[in-house]
Amino acid sequence: MLREIAEVADGVAAKIAALTGKPPGTTASREYLTPLKLDALRGTNVYVFGAGYSVVGPGNRGEDLNEFRVALIVIAKFPDPGAATKSWLDEQAKLVRDLVRELADPRADFLLGTLWPHTADVMAYDVAALSEKNLFWSEVEIAYREEATP
Repeated sequence: MLREIAEVADGVAAKIAALTGKPPGTTASREYLTPLKLDALRGTNVYVFGAGYSVVGPGNRGEDLNEFRVALIVIAKFPDPGAATKSWLDEQAKLVRDLVRELADPRADFLLGTLWPHTADVMAYDVAALSEKNLFWSEVEIAYREEATP
């Protein structure tokens, strides 16, 4: 299933890249490690990771119910000297909200043709990163499920 979790993460990164209304300079990429260099950080970066997978159990008599968990880290450094402004923080928080709405909507088209979102857990932002480094850092984990022939 390792190949499949990478495909799911790639599908999520592609869906993020295609979204409209993102803050200018927003990028999305699938990663294994967070390629984080704070001094070089520009714009808003969405890193997508394959967080895990499992066979939940039988989906029906002929298929298994599989689950693929994808983690997102949304990170941006306030570009100006001084403390981050409420309007900039609102823009970052709106992006996270929009990502969750788009990626975790069970009524949306299936991801990669067979996967539907099952759950989404969101850490809105990291207070310590914001207060100590002027860094917006949010984490999202979405579980997708599919019924598949074993």
